[in-house]
Amino acid sequence: YTTLFRSVHLRDRSLIERGRITERTRSIRQGLLNKLETWLAEQLPDTSLELLARHHIDVLSEWLEEYMVTLYLEGASRRSAAESLNAVVQQFGWLRSSLAAPWNVLKTWDMLEPVTHHPPMPLQVVLALASTALAWNWPHFAALLVIGYFGLLRPSELVGLRRRDLSLPQDHWEPQVLYVRIGQPKTRFRAAIAQHVRIDETGVAAWVQLILGSMPMWRKLWCGSVSSFKTRLELVQQEVLQCCVFQPSCLRPGGYLSL
Repeated sequence: YTTLFRSVHLRDRSLIERGRITERTRSIRQGLLNKLETWLAEQLPDTSLELLARHHIDVLSEWLEEYMVTLYLEGASRRSAAESLNAVVQQFGWLRSSLAAPWNVLKTWDMLEPVTHHPPMPLQVVLALASTALAWNWPHFAALLVIGYFGLLRPSELVGLRRRDLSLPQDHWEPQVLYVRIGQPKTRFRAAIAQHVRIDETGVAAWVQLILGSMPMWRKLWCGSVSSFKTRLELVQQEVLQCCVFQPSCLRPGGYLSL
């Protein structure tokens, strides 16, 4: 039995080397690491990132500190700067406790440019945007707005849903309840790998079933990216609000306030 199990579930070295991050995050960090190595080669042509990481940690810390300053002056995002350091630590694990100087630059960055929290989207706005989307023949977008709001979903969780992740009233015979399965939640490394949300707002389950009930189980509810979802959200906001105030990430805090 053990031999059969191992033959079916072949272990891949790249998966364990990738660590507890998604393939998309790995790809982003690799790009940031390449950018850092290019910049470092311009400053120190006779050395490399790996050489510094293995034999000259103090020197590397100083140059990473300078790199953080460079990113700040170039107008880069604070997130990309932090992910650059995370990429270095992931590549060279022994540096985890040795890069206080560049992290201190990011703390100063936070003081100079404090993070602005996304405003919660009011229920009245959600309903107005969903109604407009229906009028424009965007029923799936309208349904996702409502599911994201009442399900307290993050944008990545919302756009990744497939029909099989929804348990509609026709699937379980509870007329006022909709269950949503989140396959890769943000907290999957600290809590359950798969999590579920129960939406029992009056009328929501039946309405979502009317729009999505006939979809094949394998099909994605949104055949696009978070960016394309954001673009449509901006379009309906321009129609309803005459401005773009809310981001896809505003659905989750808005839903919290409605509880």
